[in-house]
Amino acid sequence: MKKRLLTIQVVLLFLFVFALTKYMWIEEVLALFFLPIPVVFITLGLIALIGRIFKKNILKKYISICFIVASILQILLCLFIIWSAYPRNFNKDQVCKDLDSSVALMEDIHPNLYTKIDEDSFTVIIDSVKTAMPEKMTDTEVNKMFAAILSYIKDGHTGLAMDNYIKRGCVFFRKALPYRLKIKNDRMFLLENFYIRNSIPVGSEILSINNKPVSRCLKEISRLMSYETISFRNAWLQLPIIWGLWNNQQDFTITYQTPDGITETVTTSSGLFANWSYLWDFTGGFGSKNYAYKILEGDIAFIKLMAFRDLNKFKKFLQTTFADIKRNGIENLIIDIRRSTGGASSVSEEFMQYISPVAYTTFDTSLLKISDHLITKYSLDTTKYIPGSLYLEKRGFKALRENPLRFSGSCYILVSGLCFSTSLDFPAMARYFNAGKLIGSETGGRTISFGSPATVSLPETGTVISVSRKKFVNVGGKQSDRGLIPDYIVENSIEDDMEGIDRVLDYAISIIRSDQ
Repeated sequence: MKKRLLTIQVVLLFLFVFALTKYMWIEEVLALFFLPIPVVFITLGLIALIGRIFKKNILKKYISICFIVASILQILLCLFIIWSAYPRNFNKDQVCKDLDSSVALMEDIHPNLYTKIDEDSFTVIIDSVKTAMPEKMTDTEVNKMFAAILSYIKDGHTGLAMDNYIKRGCVFFRKALPYRLKIKNDRMFLLENFYIRNSIPVGSEILSINNKPVSRCLKEISRLMSYETISFRNAWLQLPIIWGLWNNQQDFTITYQTPDGITETVTTSSGLFANWSYLWDFTGGFGSKNYAYKILEGDIAFIKLMAFRDLNKFKKFLQTTFADIKRNGIENLIIDIRRSTGGASSVSEEFMQYISPVAYTTFDTSLLKISDHLITKYSLDTTKYIPGSLYLEKRGFKALRENPLRFSGSCYILVSGLCFSTSLDFPAMARYFNAGKLIGSETGGRTISFGSPATVSLPETGTVISVSRKKFVNVGGKQSDRGLIPDYIVENSIEDDMEGIDRVLDYAISIIRSDQ
């Protein structure tokens, strides 16, 4: 029996490696193949413990069963990876139906879909896409097509939804860039390696990708993003997953120049380890580190937000954090939201209860489109909510409640091009009501914008798009194609990034020290 089990494991290992090396590096394949083995030994240990408790030797009886279970788990894991990474195919008729559905949905849901492009021009684009469409398309090609079409809307909340990247676990197994990048004046530099294999020296300038100069790459990938400002585009191009879509989830051939002036070329792409590392970094530990607090240099409170999410958890965080600030007599506070992914306005408004000197509001105006989609989803009373109209939401000022932990010292908020949606609303609100000064670079979001998106899955291909339902005017907001400009414009140089220097944080600390 033991020889048979060993033979089964050898055969499975061969099949596992053969099936999965198309999608991952060999070390990742081996890691996944042997992953069920610890489960076997843990199970055997529990069985042995139970046997000792009941004074029965039952371990020998279940050894074979445990290894059979491990083999089944290995087969299921292999099938899942293939199911996740293998592309789906759709015919032209399916894609065209979803294209028509997407336009109808956007026109129904969006408060003003044709703000940046007129309807006739958009219709011409749709027709030309249909004419040039091949008879069959993979799911990646479909996603890329929708991303290109939606990029004309120029609304950061209306576009290809992130659901397309994460469904079926695709985000773990499909190829992307294993690096985090920095775009500066249409030049591209490497900030971080997410995988030790084919690593590139930090600070290297990317000269070309797939034999295309960086300037051309940026133009092409810009046509796959529905961005509002250049700072928004540049910030989000740090994310490897967007480059994966641009490159059809294939290997990248990258030519780069090291900080020492040496030009080299490498062919690479991300695998499971790199994708996992990137996701952990981007989400702050898959949401486990949305908020963090520490004291800098003994007398400066430092709060870092990765996302404005989970109101109840955030309330507890604020209570314990500001209790500690008060207990230590700290009079200077730095809030870092440079990598925040946005979230709920209720969370940002709760934060203001601890730092604002006066009553406050997030928006001057909030207009909700009364769409058929909204009426159906929430069973709205159409006598009160007129279909197709813009409903003015009442947003009064939030009065300051009694709060002995309210901070009254100097507050500085660190911002960047990634600040968009609630991550733009919060600093705009804080500055308007004199709750804090802004330090960093121009935000990705604008003070008059669309948001609060609905996510819709298209019926034929399952492609998920997000569509803004509301138009927002931030308090004191003015119409502009620019983001929020900080009170102090500070940004890291490539040399700073290479040396691990945080120029923005250092500047905030220097202001605090100069005022003392």
